[in-house]
Amino acid sequence: MSTLNLKNRLVHIVGVSAVAILMSTNSFAAEVNSSIFQDTVTVVEQNIAKASQELLTNAKQEFILSLQTQIAEQVFDMSSEAQTETITQQATQRSLVTAAGQK
Repeated sequence: MSTLNLKNRLVHIVGVSAVAILMSTNSFAAEVNSSIFQDTVTVVEQNIAKASQELLTNAKQEFILSLQTQIAEQVFDMSSEAQTETITQQATQRSLVTAAGQK
């Protein structure tokens, strides 16, 4: 869910940045001031880089949590199977002892 939020945030930042670029190019169409344009592009690049880094960090965390959950489920399943086998073996041994005692 948070990955979707970060994607939406990235899209929003790109949209706002595009509007800012359009406004600056339209405002200075007659006299293009390359340093202001370059500053705007730099800010856009920084915003995109920051949002991308947050997206990657969040994706890594979600991946690790998913792996941990899968491992925990497998360990639980193995533990449950071992307990079931132990109970079955004990019941079988009791049945054999009971049957041997009746003879």
